[in-house]
Amino acid sequence: MQDSQGSPEQPKPKPTVKCKDCGFLAFKYLKSGKLTGVDAPFREKPNMNERGRFRRFSGRPVCFVAATDMDEEIGMSGPKDEIAIPEVISKERECGGYTSVIHGLSPREHLQMQLMEEQKKREDERDRVYREWQIKMEYEIRDADAKREDARDNAQRAWHASQSDIASKAEDARNSRSIWFSLLGVAVGLLIGFPLQLLAEWAKARWMATTQPITVQLLMPEAKDVVTAPSRPSPQPPAKPTE
Repeated sequence: MQDSQGSPEQPKPKPTVKCKDCGFLAFKYLKSGKLTGVDAPFREKPNMNERGRFRRFSGRPVCFVAATDMDEEIGMSGPKDEIAIPEVISKERECGGYTSVIHGLSPREHLQMQLMEEQKKREDERDRVYREWQIKMEYEIRDADAKREDARDNAQRAWHASQSDIASKAEDARNSRSIWFSLLGVAVGLLIGFPLQLLAEWAKARWMATTQPITVQLLMPEAKDVVTAPSRPSPQPPAKPTE
């Protein structure tokens, strides 16, 4: 990896610890072979003569979780344990099994507490991952619901638009049929009305002809005169009586 200036990023140094501050630093009982914690005075100032006076423990401290082979390290540090042991337990080192010492607790209790802490971390991590997954799923569900709503709205708008188009086409068809029916009515009216009008005109002409004066030609012996007589004499009003 590179930083913002383009130079390679240096790996961060891992924290270093000391065995004398670790809760897994232990002594082994000579009789039972069980491990027990190292007391605070020995951690601060190892005194091999005092430890050996009681003759309860083995010669060298050990790591309860076997994170390092302290016996080998002490043997390689020098011939005298009085010098090697303080150097080994006070040396800065990188250790993945380190846990801070709590005086009064045995190495086994430190391990149980560490396991509980690791379990809690795993549970917290699991809860965090679950919450993130839940948030992601809720977002995806809301997004899917929104998309379905949009799709449904689009489908409804498209359906309404198609219905409006169909209704408009049907209205246009009705109007077109109305126009054609009107034209057909006009045509039928012309076809029927014109002959009737002609018939009415002919009947009117015949009636007018019957009401006009009739000219009659009479043949006389001496002369041929034409006498015109009205077909219908007009009535005269009665004469007023004279006094």
